[in-house]
Amino acid sequence: MTYEYKIGTSRDGMVTLDILGVPAPHNEFVPFSLYLDLGNGGARGHGWASDEWLWGFVTQTQRDALKAYIPDAGAHIFVRDLKDDGLTWRDFECEAIWPQREVRTTGHRIPFAIVLRAMIELEEPEP
Repeated sequence: MTYEYKIGTSRDGMVTLDILGVPAPHNEFVPFSLYLDLGNGGARGHGWASDEWLWGFVTQTQRDALKAYIPDAGAHIFVRDLKDDGLTWRDFECEAIWPQREVRTTGHRIPFAIVLRAMIELEEPEP
């Protein structure tokens, strides 16, 4: 499988995580921010899509490469992400949240996760 994870401060300026030297994360894409129970016992999804990019560890260099896009506690960014079907890649505009606590050990951060929320799926550009 080819990984297409990208990050950028604009859609046209996105670069692959591979170019940054950052391995592909484990992702936990969720298409809705909340599920509402229906009167008939069913459920309906509402709200924004969200994701969490998770790594078992990142090196200081990889952390610094990601920090360039999320310089504060959070940032408005663009990402290319894998949806919950595990097959579909799409571009999103979103809010990225930097980890509140980073566990440091010998030049590494373990584990490491960036939260992506308020994700807006963008239309695919015309070929």
